[in-house]
Amino acid sequence: MKVKVAIAEDNQDLRESLKASLGYFSEVEVIFSASNGLDLVNKCTALQPQVILMDIEMPVMNGIEATANLKANYPSIKVLMLTVFDDDNKN
Repeated sequence: MKVKVAIAEDNQDLRESLKASLGYFSEVEVIFSASNGLDLVNKCTALQPQVILMDIEMPVMNGIEATANLKANYPSIKVLMLTVFDDDNKN
């Protein structure tokens, strides 16, 4: 049985890269992706994934808000927070 995964990431290149990388695993199926938290929550209503790779900083609804919404409505969905920060102030 495949694990149904959703990806929530506002960066299209990273979203597509994650999907391609997960495609190497026969036991994983990426059932959809979303560019913001609201889109993710709306898609989860019909397509309930088992696991979500969730970016924290997204437009419309961020990953923290989306996770709170999902856990209230779909407590069995597992959420893995995934984020990248660009820091121009490197020491």
